[in-house]
Amino acid sequence: MTGLSPKQPYYLTGYTGHCPEMAQRFGSSYSALSHKILLDPLVRHSHKLVLSDTEVADYMINEGKEGRKSKDKSECDRKDFGYQDKYEFPIPPGYKGHLPGTFDTLGDSKTVKAEETIPKLKEQVHREKQVQREIEKIRDIRYGKRKVKDMDDKMLLKDEFSLPLIEVRPEFCSILRNVFKDEQPRPIPNTTKRLPYFMEALEDGKSFIAGYTGHVPFGFAQLGSSYGPASNCALKSFSYEYNSLKSTEWAPVGTLREEPASTAIPHKIYSEKYGLIPNYEGFVPGFQFKVGKTYGEATRDAKRWIRANFSN
Repeated sequence: MTGLSPKQPYYLTGYTGHCPEMAQRFGSSYSALSHKILLDPLVRHSHKLVLSDTEVADYMINEGKEGRKSKDKSECDRKDFGYQDKYEFPIPPGYKGHLPGTFDTLGDSKTVKAEETIPKLKEQVHREKQVQREIEKIRDIRYGKRKVKDMDDKMLLKDEFSLPLIEVRPEFCSILRNVFKDEQPRPIPNTTKRLPYFMEALEDGKSFIAGYTGHVPFGFAQLGSSYGPASNCALKSFSYEYNSLKSTEWAPVGTLREEPASTAIPHKIYSEKYGLIPNYEGFVPGFQFKVGKTYGEATRDAKRWIRANFSN
């Protein structure tokens, strides 16, 4: 049983990390292939270990309050970073939380990433907080919330403008200036949308958007063009036909003479030229004496029976 575990380097079966050139190796077990890859000098290996050396690295075991380092050295506080978790150095193996600024660092363990990125982030946050404190200091001195202690504080008061700023209208400061033409209020254009059917022929927007599934008048004759130009030509044809019918048939041009007074034309039930429809259920004079004709022929000029004209 002593020779089952070789002392040569290899990856255990089930290792899900990256192994260089493993996809091009076949014919042996995972342990044997990884053993050959790790010892092959032609394989491009990383200069850092994939797994951290627990004997060299300074790992800290958290045992309540005794094993925890001070807050100033080991922790990145939530107030400083804006994150809920607190980072302790070194990051223990197996940590699956978020590490800020580690998206562009590849090929390193969590511990190495944390040692490289978190100090930079801490320095950046420190600079931002220092600038914020300077701004708050200037504001407090100018508003009278803080006393002037040294010469640096007096230099902060020397400025062209003093806080708080007071809003003053130009006419109260005797400021007169010419208003340029570009600064004058411009009339708001009429943005009332019209239907493309009734737009002018040369007006922009006289077309339908692509995907319109409604009826396009005269659109059957437009072939070989995209939807926009085809609908534009179809609407122009519709406008021309609409204006022609409107001027000739729907609203013809009248004469200059006065039109006679319109007289009410009485409605005729019994026409002299046409017969009644077959479903007419009213009274027809002399209809019961007519045989051998259709209903329309028998009811033509039905009033002749009233005039004593009994001819068929």
